[in-house]
Formats: sequence, C-alpha cells, structure tokens
Amino acid sequence: MIRRGTTNDVELLAHIGKTTFDDTFGNTCTRDDMRGVLDRFFNSTQCAMELADEADNFFFYEEEGVAKGYMRIHAKHVCPLRSFQNQKCIELVRLYVLKEYHGAV
Repeated sequence: MIRRGTTNDVELLAHIGKTTFDDTFGNTCTRDDMRGVLDRFFNSTQCAMELADEADNFFFYEEEGVAKGYMRIHAKHVCPLRSFQNQKCIELVRLYVLKEYHGAV
C-alpha cells in the first residue's frame, strides 16, 4: 500500500532517511562526517519542516503495516529549464527503500 505522509510521520521519515542514506553512502566518508550529514538532514526538526511544507509530498510504501521505503516529490511552480518555462513541474527528490527490501518491492 502506498500512503501519503503526514506530520505524524516525523520519526518514520527520519529513521528510513538515516538508515538508507547511511547504507548507501556510509563507506564514502568518515563516520564523523556521515553522522554530521545524518544529524543535519534527517533530524526531527528538519523532517517535521519538510512534512509540513505544502510543496513537499511524501509517500510511504507499506506492506502489512511495515514501512519499506518512501519517495519525496517536490511540486515546483516554475521549472528551471527554458523549454518548460511557464509550466508547472515536479521533482523526484528522494526514492529510498530500506536495504532489506531491495528487489522485493
């Protein structure tokens, strides 16, 4: 089931974001550097702000009550590409699936 995220999903968003980002990029920098990135971009305050932003749209994928990943779509009002000016655009910002569900979702 895919469901739209709400401001009640702060901890879930932070957990999936931290876990998948660390699993994917954890070997590309020091642990201290990774901790800094995770603390900055996946803290409760940041996640709450993103979930409350009307231009941000979060959708969680769940099976039997277990969240397996999410996507974040930002609804931009002006596209930066000249060929699409005056068009409404969206941007897929994140598509995160927890490692244990890769290939199963």
